[in-house]
Amino acid sequence: MSPLRMLARPLLAAVFIRDAAHALRHPDEHVARLRRFEEAAEPTLEKVSARVPDKVTDKLPSLPSNLRMLARVHGGIMLAAGVCLAIGKAPRTSAAVLAATALPPALVNHPVRTRADRKENLGELMTRLGLIAGLFYATQDRAGQPSLAWRLGSWRDDRRAAHAAESAE
Repeated sequence: MSPLRMLARPLLAAVFIRDAAHALRHPDEHVARLRRFEEAAEPTLEKVSARVPDKVTDKLPSLPSNLRMLARVHGGIMLAAGVCLAIGKAPRTSAAVLAATALPPALVNHPVRTRADRKENLGELMTRLGLIAGLFYATQDRAGQPSLAWRLGSWRDDRRAAHAAESAE
């Protein structure tokens, strides 16, 4: 592993590990933020649900009633994926899991609905989105190895060349 990867992966993962540990230790703070988001989003959700047929809305998942447990489970998933990314175990999968689980909290914790919210939260939201973009980049990092598609194409080309050589003889 290159020195850059040895340094970059743990540094990228550290932010998410810290957030995950905080969610596990203090889930009530995360629940309060989620409730504020839920209250702010309720009018929009009501408008959408009024236009969507009942047979569709009945199948849509809703937030669990135990938000404290949801915050802890989310923190546990982020902690596991963060540690795996930091130590280099399944780094592409870990980065993908972190990216998928980090985006909703970034939007909930740093709302930019009003002008005052934008002034207060836009910088932190952009920082979080930048970190998530780094995770998306990490999902594509093959540590110098060619992609599976390239390997398959190369194998096919070699096979065709060998078959053409056999046919020429």
